[in-house]
Amino acid sequence: MNNKGFSTKFCSTPRVFVCYDEANEGQENQYVYVREAKSWYDAQSHCRQHYTDLASVRNSAEQTKLMELSGGSAISIGLYRDFWEWSDQNPSTFRAWQPDRPSIPTGKENCAYYQDGGWADSLCSEKKAFICNSVPSTQMVKIAIKMDAPVNMEDPAIQAALAEQIRQKLQESGQPVGHVSWKHQSDGKAFHQQKKNKQTRKKREKRNEL
Repeated sequence: MNNKGFSTKFCSTPRVFVCYDEANEGQENQYVYVREAKSWYDAQSHCRQHYTDLASVRNSAEQTKLMELSGGSAISIGLYRDFWEWSDQNPSTFRAWQPDRPSIPTGKENCAYYQDGGWADSLCSEKKAFICNSVPSTQMVKIAIKMDAPVNMEDPAIQAALAEQIRQKLQESGQPVGHVSWKHQSDGKAFHQQKKNKQTRKKREKRNEL
């Protein structure tokens, strides 16, 4: 951003920048002008390490404030265009692009590869060696628990203790288990009281009468 407005540049282009400090929101020093030129990603890392993040410009008043702070010179701000995402859909803001990468979006170089200590973009049809991510297997089991006395099963401490007991029992039976946790339903609860079947209860009552 400069006194004429916003413009787009390579993220690797070194520029001075402005950080936003949430701890000083509403005060004169809520914006911090950093005069050391850095790439966009390095500037973002600097702001997140020492303050909150790169400054956002949400209205004309904030734009005027930042231009006054920088004297009208071009600065990096927190606005960026990034269509890149991980194939497993996991979110991540970490980037390690090589200088001048990724290239200006053309709609063709849509896949990334690692080389010489950084990332570069290429055609997805290019053949390259690759590394797979090994995800530990997860098994879901439904269990029924009978308690001799009323217990708050939604108490995190009780859930943690019970999960650890189950993990130990499985380990003792020769089943390697790294972690046991409870699956919470849409209502936020992990445990539900089992309702007795009316027909089964009637048969039991009839048997008692006989």
